[in-house]
Amino acid sequence: MSKIVLVTGSSSGFGRLTTEVLARAGHVVYASMRDIAGRNARWKRKLQAKGPTAALRRKDK
Repeated sequence: MSKIVLVTGSSSGFGRLTTEVLARAGHVVYASMRDIAGRNARWKRKLQAKGPTAALRRKDK
């Protein structure tokens, strides 16, 4: 059964790992991180390539 999950701090560490594992398992993952236009742009593109199971939301500084 697929779940809808919100992961904050998904640009590194446990948040990033959790985001990847849950998306790979077929859950709908909303990932938030800072600076998706700068230092986290590469990770943003990687998540978006996974398709509709992963969505990004910008987290204010």
